[in-house]
Amino acid sequence: MQDRRRSSDKEELGIEIVARYNERFASRLAEIDALQADPPFRLERYAALYREGLVHGEACLCGMLAAECAAVPASVTAGVATFFTTNQAWLADLVEAGQRSGDFHLRQPPRDAAAVLAALEGAVILARGLGDITAFDQAATAATALLAAERRP
Repeated sequence: MQDRRRSSDKEELGIEIVARYNERFASRLAEIDALQADPPFRLERYAALYREGLVHGEACLCGMLAAECAAVPASVTAGVATFFTTNQAWLADLVEAGQRSGDFHLRQPPRDAAAVLAALEGAVILARGLGDITAFDQAATAATALLAAERRP
């Protein structure tokens, strides 16, 4: 009985931690939007969110939990899915704005900009594995360059 209660307490804690992480990240996305800057600058700020964690020796909580989803309760992974859904939607909106302004060019639909999200998550893991933040910088630059448009004359 004690073990079941402990497990339930851990699950509730996991749910709460992921919910707070989602709230903080959504707040940071709103801060980027409030800048009313051009889409490339907003994309740079987005990538910087991932880099900031690395500077402090941290990784994206939801990225790490997603990598271990088989060992994490479904109630916690639901919050992880919310994180990724929110970020995919935010990026799709950003790409649409960038396409309208001529700053971004994609042959795929804007929702396919999720490749940038996947690349940034992978860049975090790469940098942590190598113990080298410049690995993140290089991968993030390459990922965000995928959206860069050839400037219209």
